[in-house]
Amino acid sequence: MLTPLVRRSAQDRLNIAVAEVELLAWEDSDFQELARQGGYRGVRAVESSVRNIAQISSALVWLAAALITAGLLDPWLVPALLVPTAAEAWASMLVAKQGYVNFLSLVTRRLRLHVVENVLVARGVGTERIALGLQEPLLSEHRRIADQVTEEAVRAEHRQTWTRLIGRTSAGIGTGLAYCSGCSSTSARWPLAIAGAAVIAMRAAASSPATTMVSVNRLYEHSFSLRFYTRLLEESQRRRRPTTGVRAPRDPKTIRLENVSFRYPDADEPALVGIDLTLHRGEVLHWSARTDPARRRWGS
Repeated sequence: MLTPLVRRSAQDRLNIAVAEVELLAWEDSDFQELARQGGYRGVRAVESSVRNIAQISSALVWLAAALITAGLLDPWLVPALLVPTAAEAWASMLVAKQGYVNFLSLVTRRLRLHVVENVLVARGVGTERIALGLQEPLLSEHRRIADQVTEEAVRAEHRQTWTRLIGRTSAGIGTGLAYCSGCSSTSARWPLAIAGAAVIAMRAAASSPATTMVSVNRLYEHSFSLRFYTRLLEESQRRRRPTTGVRAPRDPKTIRLENVSFRYPDADEPALVGIDLTLHRGEVLHWSARTDPARRRWGS
């Protein structure tokens, strides 16, 4: 129930922010790309993050229930269960973080690979690719970047494998201690049904961290797109249209521009200077560079 409401709120907040952006901002290619990434991927990341948080909450409730059940059967089972659970959670969390760091370090090179792959197969540049003999240079560049990505990916897998090995070894030792504790208690005073309940509680406690860390790992991944969303909100706020306090007439008969200039964002010189223009209601104007020498001079 919460997910669609959060998505609706996030999308509405983004729409309001973008609607107030000044027109010149859309001439900036960086802002256009930020709007595309933040609008599409950012809102989807918000929605997915809500689901992941719900899954984490559910897994934590499941873990708490297992620990409480074990504690009611035998208080000594609680610390025995916490040891493997903490070890598995630590390893899973560290692996998720390592994977996210590796993703950040490779994201630019993967984008470059994507660009080279598109040039290799794109139909629009096929003529230039063959006429200029670009096949071999493109293949060499692709192999060079792919080798770097592969080497880094292998190193990342080694780090994650060692982390998993340490965590699962510790968890296995803790699980063994928990079962030994349960068996010794069972032989002393527990009926078979209660012993079975203890085993189920231990297995539930052991499986909860894995489920939780899958959702945590996805939260790490979504945080990359969430940064686009928050950055778009901040950039839209910075690029809002300035308010003049003057309201334009609703149905003007004439619009007149006098000595108007225009400069593109980050440009040193204005593209238009000293423009005088009068527009009458219902009038359509066509301004051609062929008939206006000034337009050719401005390079419009």
